[in-house]
Amino acid sequence: MYDRCLKSTVRIAICNLNHINSINLSRCLSNLPCVSEYVFDFSNMQAVFPYGIVTSVFSIDHFKKLMTKMVQKKYGITPSFVYNGIDVYNNNAHGYAAHVGFFKEIGADIGRCAGEAYGSDSYIPIEKIGVSEVHDRAEERAVSYNDIIEIYSQRLASVIAKNDVKQIYG
Repeated sequence: MYDRCLKSTVRIAICNLNHINSINLSRCLSNLPCVSEYVFDFSNMQAVFPYGIVTSVFSIDHFKKLMTKMVQKKYGITPSFVYNGIDVYNNNAHGYAAHVGFFKEIGADIGRCAGEAYGSDSYIPIEKIGVSEVHDRAEERAVSYNDIIEIYSQRLASVIAKNDVKQIYG
């Protein structure tokens, strides 16, 4: 059993990251066996969407942490996680995913970190905002946590509603 694990590889094909596929990816990852190597194959990924990116990052990160613990406990080794088929120059979906931090967030050393992408009046980059960060920002500004969350909400609303934000927030 131990020898088989050391030589085993599981290939995980990542297709378009929309809401349905990201949920299916999560289900798929939860059913994979303990092996020594997991290969994430992005060669068929042609489209990505914000919800699919955020959900998939969470699922892949959780999977990697869980499998690392399980494989270490069961076999005494640390599994490797490999990222194949990424072409940020010739595949628009890969370029966008790299731009918003998807690949860095799952552990591949490609693209920006989440929150590093520049926003505009029609685009807000995906950001990681932890509870401790909300707490720190609230303390810095001497406001409540709710006020900080409302500031983020107003930024989102300004992109969604364009010039009608004043009507939403008064």
